[in-house]
Amino acid sequence: IKTEHKRIIDSGKSIYGNAPIFFRLRAKIRDAPEILWMLRNHSTSAGVLFEGYDGVVKDMHEQVLIEKFLN
Repeated sequence: IKTEHKRIIDSGKSIYGNAPIFFRLRAKIRDAPEILWMLRNHSTSAGVLFEGYDGVVKDMHEQVLIEKFLN
């Protein structure tokens, strides 16, 4: 996954420079906890994306999933 992430980032830089870009990626469900962990390390989580208590609850659920499957 890390190699693919680097390839995507590098390909985007050649076209868009350092502008933020969204990519649609397909991944296997077994990779979900690691992907959530990587997003969280880049300050992206449900708590950031969704406002209010709903975002807080979703963020807590994400954290439980990460801890359950990566530990």
